[in-house]
Amino acid sequence: MKTYRALAGLLALTLGATVPAASGREAGEGAQEDATPGFPFKQGEIIGFEKLELIKDYIPAPFWENRDFFFFEGMTLEIGEFYKKYPISEGRKTANEKFGGQAQLGRDHSLEGFTMGRPFPEIDPSDPQAGAKHAWNFHYKHDALEGQASFFFSYWDNGELLPLSFEGTGWGMRLANRPDHLDRNGDIFDQEKRMGAGGFHVTGPMDYRGIRGLGYAYKANDRPRDEARDIDVWIYIPDLRRVRRISGSQRTDPIAGTDMTPEDQGGFQGVVTHFEWEYLGEVDLLAPLDTQLKGYPYNREENFGPYGFSLANDTWQLRKAIVIEMKPKERHPYARKRLWLDKETYVPLYAAAYDRRNELWKLIHMNHHWSEREDQPGRIEGLNAFLPSSNIVINTQTGTGVRIEIYDAQPTRLSRGKIRRRTDIGRLARQGR
Repeated sequence: MKTYRALAGLLALTLGATVPAASGREAGEGAQEDATPGFPFKQGEIIGFEKLELIKDYIPAPFWENRDFFFFEGMTLEIGEFYKKYPISEGRKTANEKFGGQAQLGRDHSLEGFTMGRPFPEIDPSDPQAGAKHAWNFHYKHDALEGQASFFFSYWDNGELLPLSFEGTGWGMRLANRPDHLDRNGDIFDQEKRMGAGGFHVTGPMDYRGIRGLGYAYKANDRPRDEARDIDVWIYIPDLRRVRRISGSQRTDPIAGTDMTPEDQGGFQGVVTHFEWEYLGEVDLLAPLDTQLKGYPYNREENFGPYGFSLANDTWQLRKAIVIEMKPKERHPYARKRLWLDKETYVPLYAAAYDRRNELWKLIHMNHHWSEREDQPGRIEGLNAFLPSSNIVINTQTGTGVRIEIYDAQPTRLSRGKIRRRTDIGRLARQGR
């Protein structure tokens, strides 16, 4: 049962698509027109290992200090377009115009008066609550509203692929805060209390084949800690031929005994009100924002470097990033975690977590791909959102870590009837039989 409980953390892969996030500026608004002269690299340049010093100042310090995990002999990192613009969808723009600026911070840094769109359109850098406001904007960023994908979860030890891996499919959807349901104030169903739903189906290895999960995230999770309602999770266990309810509040428990927790997915997949937030400023960073990599199973020979964690063989863009730091209000495995978020889109780029001795413990690296590219499966024109491609979590103290390749990620637009059936707990057991 303990293993099944740990596998419930896979719901973080799918529930992540149900809760949007934003920024101090929405995508496509106010982005820098031209690259600032003086950068030591130029667009289209290939950075090999011998030229690595050129990008030193554009990689977060904890990542640069542990660069052996990310950069290697033979790498071919291409410098992409500087400050490329990624416009928001028309639906998101309408939601911002109608509801933008109505949200306020309440007790415990809770979110009040929020309907949809961007919670805080303008954030003063000198505002002592800027960190919490950026955290809510990140939490409610522009996304695909609903989608599905396949994943390959692998565990590594200093470059050795360990025999712990999972394959499967997942889905996620927002049930509230949707600009395509403006007539219902963003809710798909009347009197909706859920914020979103997500699920997964493990297809391998054989010992775990057939495990299914379903989870709900609630609107009440935005409230102060003593009023909040955390996620609910149900798991169908084939050996028992029954559904078990699992506590969804254990966000810091390792997934299947690895170095990754549900809270680490996407840099941070936790509860905003459980942390103190500090805004640390803006920086210029290089990151593989719109990945060109074709991971498992399209290219099983993709070179992720000697440790299995590198995204260096990709196109990296120069981006403006917002830096925020979170510190837990209650007992937690981390003393703090720092997040580097793309300023234009609020897509997470990097995260670094520190243990209770305040020593660097984990590095989290992510890449995504843009929905409007012609090569995207199930493309919905005008969606204008980033879809996940990978999530990497490295334990710098042991050299072990997780690499999740998310492929076939594509948006969906299901009817209300299909959404109702997909989010029905009773179907978990019926699907498994």
